[in-house]
Amino acid sequence: MRVPITRLRNIGIMAHIDAGKTTVTEQVLHKTGRIRVVGLVHEGTAHTDHLPEEQRRGITIQSAATSCAWTLDGQEYTVNLIDTPGHVDFTIEVERALRVLDGAVAVLCAVAGVEAQTETVWRQADRHGVARVALINKMDRPGADPVAVMGQMRERLGCDPVPVQAWLGAGDRFTGVLELLGGRVLEWPEGVLTEREPTPEERELLDARREALVERLAELDEPLMESWLQGHDSVGDSEVWSALRRLTVAGRIVPVAFASALKGAGVEPLLDLVARALPSPLDAGSIEGVDGQVRAPSEDEPLSGLVFKVVVDRYAGALAWTRVYSGTLRVGDRVTLSDDGRRVKVRGLMKMDAGAREPVAEAGPGEIVAVTGLGRVVSSETLHDPEAPIALAAIERPEPVVWLGVSPESDPERFADAMGRILTEDPSLAHRVDEETGQTLLGGVGELHLEVTLGRLRDEFEVDVLAGAPQVAYRVTAGREVEHNLRFKRQNGGPGAFADVTLRVTPGRPGQGVRFVSEVTGQVLPREFQAAVAAGVEDGAERGILGEPIEDVDVALVGGAFHENDSSDRDFRSCAAKALVEAVEASAPRRLEPMMRLEVVTTEESLGLVIGDLSKRRGRVLGMEHRDRAVVVVNARVPLAELFGYAGTLRGLSGGRGSYTAERSEERRVGKECRSRW
Repeated sequence: MRVPITRLRNIGIMAHIDAGKTTVTEQVLHKTGRIRVVGLVHEGTAHTDHLPEEQRRGITIQSAATSCAWTLDGQEYTVNLIDTPGHVDFTIEVERALRVLDGAVAVLCAVAGVEAQTETVWRQADRHGVARVALINKMDRPGADPVAVMGQMRERLGCDPVPVQAWLGAGDRFTGVLELLGGRVLEWPEGVLTEREPTPEERELLDARREALVERLAELDEPLMESWLQGHDSVGDSEVWSALRRLTVAGRIVPVAFASALKGAGVEPLLDLVARALPSPLDAGSIEGVDGQVRAPSEDEPLSGLVFKVVVDRYAGALAWTRVYSGTLRVGDRVTLSDDGRRVKVRGLMKMDAGAREPVAEAGPGEIVAVTGLGRVVSSETLHDPEAPIALAAIERPEPVVWLGVSPESDPERFADAMGRILTEDPSLAHRVDEETGQTLLGGVGELHLEVTLGRLRDEFEVDVLAGAPQVAYRVTAGREVEHNLRFKRQNGGPGAFADVTLRVTPGRPGQGVRFVSEVTGQVLPREFQAAVAAGVEDGAERGILGEPIEDVDVALVGGAFHENDSSDRDFRSCAAKALVEAVEASAPRRLEPMMRLEVVTTEESLGLVIGDLSKRRGRVLGMEHRDRAVVVVNARVPLAELFGYAGTLRGLSGGRGSYTAERSEERRVGKECRSRW
């Protein structure tokens, strides 16, 4: 039986790798009765890490959806939960999860604090307007410093962390939490929740922290301010919770709780906080399509839903994970797919529970289900009522930055089928055929991304693949301003072909892409031919020079000519594409090299060796942060090409005690002139 939409929570668990988010997910499922035994990530037994490659590596690779029920104040809530990966190579999983969620729990390590991938997923949540609560985990670890972590949240994430608990001890002295609203002391001996009244010392701490909480919220919330001005003692817990919820849903504050998830401590109050503070689909409000159409989260509205993930099952076909935004989706319904306008019949609906499925008859607004029977479907497609079309915004996907050549050891047909399925499931993968060698190239977000993909081809699809060495995806930009004319002419007795294009190519700003402007009048070139030139410039930039796309240039159409009878849009498009490539080739072109933001955690003893190695790799150290126990965090920018095999080198330099994380930087390093390459 479905709960009312006001008691439905669609949330994600997001964090930097190793912050403990999958352990938090396991404990949530255990405390809500969804699973009987808590799985362990490092043992490969986590409920949501069900893929063989996840269990072998001990990391989350694909987002996993599940749901559970939680009772608060006598009312049952349904929590649809998506556990997302923490590694930057699988950021597409976080992106498409946050695209369809209303709220999120950000898990931070009480020792490491805000880390590189924490910032990445936080920016993704900001972009999608997802409300958040934070859980400072691993409070039992030596060196735990929640005050420092909240300071980092303010400085590096730009948010306003508001603790709703006081922690009792830290490190090996962590015993539990004191709830500022409710006044309970919560402890977890042997992982089992116990409650007691606070001692006089704890009561003094409670009163001071609660007063500070109410004062902070009153500064931001006018209704609470009015109550607070009437008398501090008259402000009840329910009023404070209402203000906290309004501010959280609006994204103005981030409530903070504390836990040691591995020991089962702190999970129940986190679930209470999710129910009290994070938005329901009704709070999240209406969804607007790219065409301006709007749908409210109501069963009375026409159907609309977004396919945010596709999993290809060898028996059931494509399972389209879909968030329903409006209307009701039922088995047997005929719906329309926005991309190609096909009308298809819904053959099945399922609630997902990691690798398991539970059939359901229908899904209403706010619910997340897997849909079967849609045939050929890709993520980002909209399902809608045939009589009320709407197209929702597509999910952004990262560009591949690493490529490698792949070929089957045997059975090319099986290889082609497996590649088709895996590319459908993972939009951040790409493939193309090298025009010179005819070899199939597989592109991904990073080295680990491609390693995992090859492992999946081997383990899940039973395809043995030969793979070459990884290659970086470079870009090319103009070295100086060039004006270039190209004339295309063909006359062989029949209909001719004619196009004359003059382009001015100028180096642009980093990150701007290719910007086109026409500086000619309609008398020089008719409008339709100018539009064809613009399209041709896009084609030429994508084709690039020897497979390396052109980027960060300003392109102006400054001249041209046409023939009344022989010119066509196709002629001008082809001519412009070739003219752009030739102009860049003549401009002393420069290579754009992808850069990575690197965060290296190492010891004081090995710091000199690590920095020296980064220098050899053409890296630039941006800063260092000293932490307890002689641990140093080094932040640097390093070319992606220099990071292949870095994990092994770092282990050797640090005696096995170092670790690192890397994420794509927006910056691209401009290399030396590379005219001789062409």
